[in-house]
Amino acid sequence: MIKPFKTTTIASAIAVTLAACGGGTSSDTDTAGIEGSGFISTGTITGFGSVYVNGVKFETDSATFDIEGNSSRTSQADLAIGMVVRVNGTINPDGVTGNATSIIFDDELQAPISGLSFNPSGATADTADTASFTVLGVTVDADRITTNFDGPTLFDSAAGSLVDGNHIEISGFFDSNGVLHASRIEKQSDSKVEMKGTVANYVNDSNFDLVRLDSNNNVIVTISVDASSASSIEGFPNGISDGAFIEVEGIYSSGSNTITADKVESESFEVEDTNEFEIEGYITNFNSNSDFKINGMSIDASGAQIEPASTILANDLKVEAEGQIVNNVLIANEISLRSGEIKIEAPVSSTDTVNNTITVAPTSTDFIIIEVGNETEFRDEVNDTEPFYLEDITNSMHIAIEGYELQNGNVFADKVVVIDGSDGIAVDGILESFESGSKTVTILGATFSAIDGTTTYEQNDVVLSPNDWATLEPLLTPNTTQIEVEDTDSDGIADKIEID
Repeated sequence: MIKPFKTTTIASAIAVTLAACGGGTSSDTDTAGIEGSGFISTGTITGFGSVYVNGVKFETDSATFDIEGNSSRTSQADLAIGMVVRVNGTINPDGVTGNATSIIFDDELQAPISGLSFNPSGATADTADTASFTVLGVTVDADRITTNFDGPTLFDSAAGSLVDGNHIEISGFFDSNGVLHASRIEKQSDSKVEMKGTVANYVNDSNFDLVRLDSNNNVIVTISVDASSASSIEGFPNGISDGAFIEVEGIYSSGSNTITADKVESESFEVEDTNEFEIEGYITNFNSNSDFKINGMSIDASGAQIEPASTILANDLKVEAEGQIVNNVLIANEISLRSGEIKIEAPVSSTDTVNNTITVAPTSTDFIIIEVGNETEFRDEVNDTEPFYLEDITNSMHIAIEGYELQNGNVFADKVVVIDGSDGIAVDGILESFESGSKTVTILGATFSAIDGTTTYEQNDVVLSPNDWATLEPLLTPNTTQIEVEDTDSDGIADKIEID
């Protein structure tokens, strides 16, 4: 596995209270949960051999596991990469290792798929870059690199996970528009639905609505709840009321748009003051660096170190925040990017397990150095190998990475996925330079040639007219324009250049 390495620094942890998954606003928040001390981290699982969360390797020899409250799923083997979990325990002074006393997983949403579409147009489950669909009215986005599925293929068409009508379980984070970005999707065999949201139009404990809100408190989904036959209503000492954040489990009827609940749980939370806390998610409700939210938690990052330093905080940026809790506000001492605009698909040239780097060769003469750390998620899509580490990557492999550029010109990878390489080379990033005479573009030090009649030129998925370099060139601005180059036959000649 990779050596202990972190692009962020974590102090020794003390008692924390949190519960975890999702996103929202002050009235529609998923930082829900249980009161008490000990929670030190909430985020996606990025690796095993113990459990990696937010760049910390947690030993789990003495840990207990709560997988959706299911008494039959109580071991580390029931966890999977991409699940958003809460970790209770301690972090060692090195900031990259710790000991978990308990790990808790609760999915964000469970219900049938509808309105499924793939991108680019005409793609299949196995060839798509992204997929979008709705689940109980909630828009869900899945991504070729960032979303984990069961099975050896990315969108798992063999198991038929992404098919309209199929029942799935989703873990992930909400953005400011109320879109759920899936970090993991698993097909389910039962018909039970699970949904978190805010109580509205309360009549009594058996009759109310469940709504999802965006970060401006606009209602994006409303579902009626019939809890008259619920076997369990928990966590409401004063009864259910409008504005309460809850989770409902039961059977959904599309005809009446009603969940007949067998279980209703409070998802409200309290956070005790603490010197150490970590949370991963999308920025919402951004007003300034001193006033925004992550998963509904108020954040003050006015004094935080931001990594990379060039990052400009804004809504819908996926980050990890670390710091102390004071009066229900996370006073962040560090904000670290947990996604990026750079995507690369290329063969591995070499790996360095001492310096934690991978060198890829997008052309026969150009190389890009990829840095990795404990935060990096490794996945072998070809052989479906778990656990999978940096030391398992060989020069024969073709990898896809997502990340961001560092000040030294290297790329830090948030995700590293072994793929079959049948689509050839792809590099998506900020244009470094271009040459008019030779018709070349350079991204991250990799230079590709363009040939009119061979290369397709696009802007936002639309082929330029006329489709030639003379039309493309006026749209190119070095150090500003985001472009993607595809070289399907890996000959250094771009088959497509697209301005994003």
